[in-house]
Amino acid sequence: MPTSMATCQGRRQINARSQSAHVALARDGITGLKVLRRSALRSGRLYASWCGVAWLLLCLSTGCHASSLDQIEADIAAASPVAQLSSTEVTALLAVPQGVVLFDVRDPEEFAVSHLPGAIRIDPNLAPAAFIQAYGHVFGQQPVVFYCSVGRRSTALAERVNALSATQAPSTTPVANLRGGIFRWANEARPLQNARGETKLVHPYSFYWARLLTDKKQIRYAPQN
Repeated sequence: MPTSMATCQGRRQINARSQSAHVALARDGITGLKVLRRSALRSGRLYASWCGVAWLLLCLSTGCHASSLDQIEADIAAASPVAQLSSTEVTALLAVPQGVVLFDVRDPEEFAVSHLPGAIRIDPNLAPAAFIQAYGHVFGQQPVVFYCSVGRRSTALAERVNALSATQAPSTTPVANLRGGIFRWANEARPLQNARGETKLVHPYSFYWARLLTDKKQIRYAPQN
């Protein structure tokens, strides 16, 4: 228990703007729950072990969790020079023919559950040079907007792309990011689609981040059959 408490206290000191820290925390929580469960089954000390489970859950639900979606959006905007467009602004661009090119900066399984209409999926770890080589022809012709679950992965890639394009083609319009990502978009009941057509489902990235989705009935880890 002292070790768990010390670990949690250490995690509180991690900058809330770091996505990797929050993801690691959630994964550590799952691992910790499994370890404690095995310990309980082997030793029979159920009370002590499940007290440890309760402590881990408390860490995940209070001092050791990420902020609300509003705060996450504000943190991203404050930490990056990438323009953050609201869902209303992006909706207006989608209403205009050739008004915007959307890039979904998530993994294939997330994209398969749902994505914004007409979005093109690109890998979160795509090299900026590879992106510019593949899609550089749209710069200067149409606004380009990236998005992911809440905006961290997409803003990070947009920032790298903008930094490179500024040196190679300084006259091009910088890539923007959708504020709040697909989570904000879904929470506002805006249109989503997948390979089968319109849908309301959203991949939550993990059980931990799923709490940021207002309607839990929307949560799916695989496309609806």
